[in-house]
Amino acid sequence: MFLFVLSLITNSVDIPICTAPGDQLYPDVCWDGEAFWVVWQDGRDDYWEIYISKIYESGQTEEPKSVYSIEGNLTEPLIVSGSDTFCLTFHSDKWDTMSIPASGYVLLDSTGSALESTCRKRIYDAGPIVPVMCKDHFAIVATWGWDYGIEFPTEGEVGLLNEGSFNRILVVPGDTTIFPCMSFAESGVWNGERLLCYTSEGFIWLRDTLEQDPHNDEYFYPREPAELGWDPDYISEVPLVVATTRMDTVIAMIGRCDFEENAFYFDLIGKQGSPIIETPLFFNYGSFLNWYRSTTIAYGNGRFISVVEAKTGEFPMTALSLWGVEIDSDVTLLTEGDITGGPGQEMQPAISFGENHFLLVWVDNRNGNWDIYGRILDSLEYSGISESPVTPSNQQVIKVDKQVFSNELLISLSSPLQNDTEIEIRDVAGRTVREIRLDAGKTSCIWDGSTSEGSLTESGVYFISPKNKSSKTVKVVKF
Repeated sequence: MFLFVLSLITNSVDIPICTAPGDQLYPDVCWDGEAFWVVWQDGRDDYWEIYISKIYESGQTEEPKSVYSIEGNLTEPLIVSGSDTFCLTFHSDKWDTMSIPASGYVLLDSTGSALESTCRKRIYDAGPIVPVMCKDHFAIVATWGWDYGIEFPTEGEVGLLNEGSFNRILVVPGDTTIFPCMSFAESGVWNGERLLCYTSEGFIWLRDTLEQDPHNDEYFYPREPAELGWDPDYISEVPLVVATTRMDTVIAMIGRCDFEENAFYFDLIGKQGSPIIETPLFFNYGSFLNWYRSTTIAYGNGRFISVVEAKTGEFPMTALSLWGVEIDSDVTLLTEGDITGGPGQEMQPAISFGENHFLLVWVDNRNGNWDIYGRILDSLEYSGISESPVTPSNQQVIKVDKQVFSNELLISLSSPLQNDTEIEIRDVAGRTVREIRLDAGKTSCIWDGSTSEGSLTESGVYFISPKNKSSKTVKVVKF
């Protein structure tokens, strides 16, 4: 029989992207023009490898697959989409057969499969390795290191990929007054014309061409560090910028301030590298013990959405949750607050904008292990589950009732549809198990609990919604 439980969700149900055995961590997401692609480090086989899944704006998901696996553990993947390929970066604990920290990248084809000949690894991983799509090339923004046996010097670099090869276009100089000399390159964003990178020497513009001086020294700061509370002598040692995105040719960034603990700023930078707003928008989240991991930000539909992993409470009672802020293109704070979605803890968020909606992904332990979940959303005010949600007049409400004396479910819509559609039934892995045709003008149909192949579905949780329509989703539990 069925026991039905309503889960009323304004934008979409939480999507269980991967709930495989073991832990799954560090998801990242990009949009390829037709669908979202999510990657993560996957521990189902007692070692870390990289998995990938395709997610549509309708909430449909494709079966996760191992996209890349080599000797050793692969961790913390990042992905960006190009015209017909993807660039995937990762960290590793192996260099050939030696247990040495390394990082690398590999190109993927349009199906998300690795092009093995494009894989490159660099010994002595020392920081982030960030892929960016420019006009014609993928850029890699990275911090490498060398083991001198005493200290661990680092060097920030930026390179463009040409037929899979890394071509250096920037080497960030370090402070030569100290040993070992250290520098870093933390982030990059393409504004449609040039690549803006943030490094230990400041910000710098780079062109999407293989022939440029890697020792370019035209570093600058859009604002004086003192405006953000930083001592200029200390600025090269801190992450001034933690997330960037693009609004046409304008670059938006969120960074840390040194006014007090948990102080952050939001700023908009124009084509010439100067701020286009008089003062940044400042945030002070003193209720959090600290912001445990760099935030993520995306722009779409006239608004910026930024989500961060927040840590509250004192050890050993520390709890992890998601906290978000929404800002419109006029730099007006729209909403802010906790966007926790599940009964457990949430961490390591990533967000991307598609054609019409955002996809937020995160790591969630509601099932015991750490799993990858996602949610299609339009704004933060609709991102959580509400007991008494407001229903827009143009949105369908779906209702499920058990038929008396049978194991069938009657699925009803609040109003007739203008066109023929399909009622989609998905399992907890996001797979479509059944589609039931509903003709235009009709408001109900029957599901007998069977799959599209005619076999009886197993006991478990299923989600029901009209395919590709704005509606609330009903969760049913089959016993």
